[in-house]
Parts: sequence; structure tokens; C-alpha cells
Amino acid sequence: MRTLGELQWRVISDGIPFITTEFTAFDLTYGETYEFQIEAFNDAGRAEGCDIYEVTFTPVLCPNQPKNLRAGGDPDSCGANSFTLEWDRPADNIGKPLRSYTIWYRDLCDDDSEFTVLASNIRGEA
Repeated sequence: MRTLGELQWRVISDGIPFITTEFTAFDLTYGETYEFQIEAFNDAGRAEGCDIYEVTFTPVLCPNQPKNLRAGGDPDSCGANSFTLEWDRPADNIGKPLRSYTIWYRDLCDDDSEFTVLASNIRGEA
């Protein structure tokens, strides 16, 4: 493995059993492009001319949480038993568009309540 543009290859795993056909690389940097080369070995030696695979590390992660939850809107447009919640979109969706929000409600006592807003994308909720 090497970062795109580097000259030297780094061995990240050696002696992987022949029955294995997958490997997980760790400690990669988001947005960085890496080159991988896989060589096969047998008693006669190693395979020559192995392909180089170029991969840009952009995993799908859960979005960040919405910010600044507040009661908002026009108080005259709400009924006696309702109000409007407002929030700011998450600062970063981590590469995938938001799909939806989930609003959680918890009644703390007769006169007080607590709300939580979570954002979700294809990977899951914040």
C-alpha cells in the first residue's frame, strides 16, 4: 500500500493464508487516495506484473447532529396545545445527502418537555 504519489510501497500484511480473499486496511485518512497491490505466492515464487488498484477512502458515515434546536415560528399560528420546532442542518453530511430527521419527545413534567432532533442518511442516524 502507498498513498497516491508516494514512490515506496509499504507492506501492510504478509503471509495471508491462501484461503482468504479479503483484507481490511486500517488507519486510512478520509478523502486520501491509496494504491494497493496484491501479490500471490507459491513454491515457485511470486506472481509478476500484479495490477495496482487505486482507491479513494470515502466511507459512508452517519451525519452530524442538527444544531440549535429551538421553539420558533409564529406563536399566533399555533394552537393552544402546539408550537413549532426549528433547528439548523448538520454542518457536514459526511459525503451522503440527508434522508430524514427523527424528532424525539420526552415529557419531563406537567409544564416542561424535552425534544431531540436526529438526522439520518443511508448509513444511519446521528
